[in-house]
Amino acid sequence: MKMFGKFAIIASLTALLAGCFPLNSLNPIPPAKFKVLLARAEAGDADAQMEAAEMLACPGAHCAFGPWRPKCDDEASARWMHLAAENGNPRAQFSLGAVHDSSTLTDFRAERKNDEEAIAWYSKAAAQGYLPAYLGLARIYEEGKTVPRDEKQAAYWYEKAAEQGDGRAQSILAHMYAQGQGVAQNGAKAIEWGLKAKNKMYLFELGGVYTEINPPNYEEAYYWTSLARPALANTMLSPSFYNRWPAAELEKHLTPKTIAAVKLRVANEIARICETKDIDYQSFCPKDKKR
Repeated sequence: MKMFGKFAIIASLTALLAGCFPLNSLNPIPPAKFKVLLARAEAGDADAQMEAAEMLACPGAHCAFGPWRPKCDDEASARWMHLAAENGNPRAQFSLGAVHDSSTLTDFRAERKNDEEAIAWYSKAAAQGYLPAYLGLARIYEEGKTVPRDEKQAAYWYEKAAEQGDGRAQSILAHMYAQGQGVAQNGAKAIEWGLKAKNKMYLFELGGVYTEINPPNYEEAYYWTSLARPALANTMLSPSFYNRWPAAELEKHLTPKTIAAVKLRVANEIARICETKDIDYQSFCPKDKKR
């Protein structure tokens, strides 16, 4: 199976697992209020326990914090996180799952990597509807590093995330339906999910989906990749990403008349986007036409 999920969760995990928590720890908290927070945590408040874990975690050298935070203490941070997870905090449960997940980018000791343990914690968070846990479970089953690969389970969890509106999951699921990976092949569902993801990267992926359905629709593949490729070229993405499905290769399947029609369609769509100030697609506009 193609590894569609590589990009699906890494961005959301990297900051967390490097010790740079994205939420409460970025905000300063007066010492007196931190004492109140610890009192709530000691009293069994799961949310306070998770917040204490974040505040006490030792940050990576790249992290920037507010003007005051308590002296870092990884041992105390881990203790509070475990308590928060055991007391039902889904973010803590997800975080513990991520610690054990063999695919996450961390510097934790190898012996702590245990995908079965990761699945157990992710599942607890997923049972509470926690979106990142859906993605964690999907990726573990998709990659099958230390547990058996299970494409059906991967598709199930990606669909759960897609139903919550996650564009990454929607794009991945589109590929899965196009190829029949973990689900019955269904071109209509593939396109339906691909169109839901409102992001230049995922619209480019939609072009790829059109090459994978049976039969392929090279005209639509050419349209979506031609629309999104220039916007991607202005990002930090590697050219190897947005040079997939090269225009020259797609053009081999099209007549000159169709190629010209698609190029006009792309130009008209970009003009429409710039005219309507569609915030979701402003990166498609020339710099002098952006809002």
